[in-house]
Amino acid sequence: MGSASRGRERLLGHLDHVERLLGSLERHKPEQHLRNAVKEWLLASRAVVDSVIESLEGGETESESESASSPASRKINIQE
Repeated sequence: MGSASRGRERLLGHLDHVERLLGSLERHKPEQHLRNAVKEWLLASRAVVDSVIESLEGGETESESESASSPASRKINIQE
């Protein structure tokens, strides 16, 4: 019985934490939180895609990467 009681207490603690988190989101514009999370995810995804493209193209030399001040979009040619 002791372990069931501890499990129930842990569950109630987690539910309390979730309730506080949801209350905080309601007070602090959840749309903004979601928008920021999506932006971060998109930026991370782009970084992954760019590194995969670099490795597929053979990478770039260190001097090229140092001279590039900002990332640039590039066209990917896909041949069948």
